[in-house]
Amino acid sequence: MQKSTSFLLLFILVSFCMEAQNPAIPILRNEYKTLVSHKSVSYDVVYKSKFGFRDSVIIRGKVKMMPIVDTVFEGHAMQDAYLWWAAGDTEFQIYNLVNGYDINTSNKVITKCAYKKKNEMHYNCSLIDWRMRWLNFINPKDIDTTLWAWFNDTIKLIDDTFITGIPCWHIIEKTYHPDNFNKNVVSHIYISKIDYTELLIINTSLSFGMPSYSYFLITKVVFDKVKKEDFSEQQIPKDFTVKDYEDKPPAPDSTDNVIQNYIQLYNFKKQRDYERQKIY
Repeated sequence: MQKSTSFLLLFILVSFCMEAQNPAIPILRNEYKTLVSHKSVSYDVVYKSKFGFRDSVIIRGKVKMMPIVDTVFEGHAMQDAYLWWAAGDTEFQIYNLVNGYDINTSNKVITKCAYKKKNEMHYNCSLIDWRMRWLNFINPKDIDTTLWAWFNDTIKLIDDTFITGIPCWHIIEKTYHPDNFNKNVVSHIYISKIDYTELLIINTSLSFGMPSYSYFLITKVVFDKVKKEDFSEQQIPKDFTVKDYEDKPPAPDSTDNVIQNYIQLYNFKKQRDYERQKIY
């Protein structure tokens, strides 16, 4: 018991020393405190990405989120959230912790997915687009964990700048991506000096030896105005046709055998990207 207490005190002392020496740590700590102080959020988002051999993706939308902390999915603790997402004027999506609904107003068709009965990855790529989610707001513990897990040379405060007219700190964070195909990810994080809101994050890495990146910009951020009614099935038009989501991976593209494994791994994402691009 005494050894455990001594180790804990040493750990806290080292952490405080790290924070005193690294000016980026208090900024990230305040970002964490800001996020956990709010119960819901709405925002506009622009997402861009380019990974390996895949085509570039650009998605714009509006999002509402209300996180539910520490729920359980298939026996594993995870973060979950009520979600609403709109793509222009022709599509909006709802997730109410039980079902996901993709509502296409142009053809009056609703695709329904019973989330609890499907693999999370399939759900993410089929209905509520995971790229639109402000992940740190759903799971702010990721920020707190980052502060304890990495040393000073992996998190650096670089300079000050403006994002959409808002003064921001610019922090660079170097991490290791769990995906075997993306290593040594460098994240450029831009945090508002006004309220410690993370406005922009750009991740750069190598994927199959090719430069890759993702860009996530949020604007028009409003906290604690979203209501649970915003995710109600009452928003779904009654005269629309409802069909269940079917997981049918598309056939691989005709290309060199060198990248066949890549296509097999990401073909469901490529198909979903293609469907999304037709909207924008």
